[in-house]
Amino acid sequence: MDLLIRYWDTNDNVKVRYWTSTFLGHSAHSDLLNHFNKHLSGLDLSKMYQVSMDGPAVNLKFLDALMK
Repeated sequence: MDLLIRYWDTNDNVKVRYWTSTFLGHSAHSDLLNHFNKHLSGLDLSKMYQVSMDGPAVNLKFLDALMK
């Protein structure tokens, strides 16, 4: 799992920054959610706008659990 942060700076320019990567192997949506929350614990997730995934084969339960 690669985590990138995309944000608008003070000049309304979009910036993208690498945050971290975690190798999870075969994992359940709960593992993805735990690592996601662990690595982004210092950020205000209420301001999060988008979570991107590689494709339709990616576990969509993660997104459902994140929304809850």
